[in-house]
Amino acid sequence: RAGTMAKPPTPDGVIVAVRVRPLFATRPDGSDGREKGCKNIVQMDGTREGIVGNTTVRIVNPEAPDEKPKAYAFDRAYWSHDGYITDPERPGYFIPDSPSSKYVSQDMLWKDLGDIVLNSAMTGFSCTLFAYGQSGSGKSYSVVGYNPNVGIIPNCMEALFKLVAESTTDDSAVEDGAIKYEVEIAMLEIYMDEVYDLLEPRKKDRQQLKVFRHKGEVLIYDPQDRKNMDKIWRAAKTYDEAEAFRRLGDANRSVRATGMNPSSSR
Repeated sequence: RAGTMAKPPTPDGVIVAVRVRPLFATRPDGSDGREKGCKNIVQMDGTREGIVGNTTVRIVNPEAPDEKPKAYAFDRAYWSHDGYITDPERPGYFIPDSPSSKYVSQDMLWKDLGDIVLNSAMTGFSCTLFAYGQSGSGKSYSVVGYNPNVGIIPNCMEALFKLVAESTTDDSAVEDGAIKYEVEIAMLEIYMDEVYDLLEPRKKDRQQLKVFRHKGEVLIYDPQDRKNMDKIWRAAKTYDEAEAFRRLGDANRSVRATGMNPSSSR
């Protein structure tokens, strides 16, 4: 049950969003980064009431910069390439450097896109946030991030447990049995056509999960024996417990260095 959430209607169907990150021109130690000398060929413009960011992405031909850029329309286009500074009140957190900056911060991304996912889920819809892009394009940063620039998943978990706390402080509602929450978390990895439970505490003990097809659905447990399903879900009573599970899964994931990312998810 969604409790006493009073939110505006959420959009129906699929929302397609893109985000452009900064170039890795300089490493933290001041040495040249892998994209030193590269030029940005992405432009974003166009706005729509009620959304953060832009709606149109333009790609410049680097070999013919005077040509008219090719334009592509999206539901959301988030500019995070430049125009940011470190927040003096939150050391290490990036914010727009001026009122006119197009920069979209992690909090702005969450409030514009992630909040839709949570509100829809609490209304009873099955929701998916799917991040797609080549290695090093910024998927993990947007979805997970790092302190203090945390991404959509940590923000979603924090907002979820805040909602639970606020909705269960009404003693009369709890006594009447009107509101009850059970929060469980699962984290799976699909790698080389194999499925693994990333929340298995000991990585060496991980067992490949079985995949079944049943009545048009693809399941990771036997429809006649739900043991595998029960096994992958862990109950979380607080945000800290859920975050501990997320960190465990992140530590257990398969990674491999690529030319664009030294710890690319497999």
